Amino acid sequence: MTLEQIQLLVLKGKYDYSNKVRTFIKDGWYCEEDLEQCIKTARKIHKVERDELKTAVDGKKYVILGKDTHGCLFYTGCCPNPNLIQSS
Repeated sequence: MTLEQIQLLVLKGKYDYSNKVRTFIKDGWYCEEDLEQCIKTARKIHKVERDELKTAVDGKKYVILGKDTHGCLFYTGCCPNPNLIQSS
């Protein structure tokens, strides 16, 4: 999956969070907009790893480096979920 494909999924709102990310948002470490902004401002995929949870459509998770809503460097990971992609 390319960065452009991931950015399009975010633009369409076709994504979900892991429980870990939900906890960080709930605890105030960052907000949903920071994650979206990180992916929207990214210029490349930082690294690709194997999806240990086996939930990604292609078996990979992508680490993306971008900027948050304050312009600070921010990284996030994503695993394209087949259920969300098919409903695009």
